Amino acid sequence: SDRLARYAAAEVVSPERRGSAIALVVWAGTVGSVIGPSLLEPAQRFGIAVGVTGLAGPYLGTAIAFALAGILIAVLLRPDPLEFAAEEQAKADSVPMRVSALLRIPKFRFAIVALVAGQVVMVLIMTMTPIYIRSAGQSLGIVGLVISAHTLGMFALSPITGWLADRLGRIQVVLGGDALLLIAGVLAAFAAGSDRVLLVGSLFLLGLGWNFGFVAGSALVIEDVAPGARLRAQGVADAFVWMSGAVATVASGFLLAAGGYAALSLVGAALALVPPLVLVRMRRAAASVQPVA
Repeated sequence: SDRLARYAAAEVVSPERRGSAIALVVWAGTVGSVIGPSLLEPAQRFGIAVGVTGLAGPYLGTAIAFALAGILIAVLLRPDPLEFAAEEQAKADSVPMRVSALLRIPKFRFAIVALVAGQVVMVLIMTMTPIYIRSAGQSLGIVGLVISAHTLGMFALSPITGWLADRLGRIQVVLGGDALLLIAGVLAAFAAGSDRVLLVGSLFLLGLGWNFGFVAGSALVIEDVAPGARLRAQGVADAFVWMSGAVATVASGFLLAAGGYAALSLVGAALALVPPLVLVRMRRAAASVQPVA
């Protein structure tokens, strides 16, 4: 739900501020991920106090929080993103587009490539890093340190990413994220399982590169899409992203077993080059189309 909420935020702001709106929602997830673990014990006591099993307390507390969030959204979220989009659609006199038509929009097509590449690179390397660290005889504390750095990179700097996307351009920020993913993959390939400094640095850059691509790519999804087709465009984009992430999760284990962590990381680094190469090809194709006299 938090991932879908980023699109709702983008609907209620002007086009030039969409990056910042999306980034704010992504950043809010950081607050929950940091505060959430510290609430486990109080939530357990709450569960016991209301007469349920202690371990059910966190789930009960979560259900209450979701209900309150729903009420706040229903009462306070104005303008309603759906009504806002409907008004824009009426003004533009637009109609829903087929997926095939959406995929003919260059910026939408590039946004999907950017989002999928970022997700795949991040999942490939991140998923197997804890196993790599543990196989080197390191403690769970080191695993936690490295993954915490990764999470910090993924979310903590989102407001800055959104600002950059709005000021410099979404495509430029996507390319910056790809550069960070490339560097992260190369650094990870040279990191020993016991090299906590290099692993912390590479996983932080991995998360930050993903953040650049995710925030800017999400804003780019609807940049050239008519209001009536935005909902479908967002759904198509997210379907590609999360399916590719699932495939990358499975593939990461096979790659680790077949070639080791270094090879896995270099595969991720190579995949980070896909969006820039696709962009170059798209621009060459556009330049080769001569206007009719």
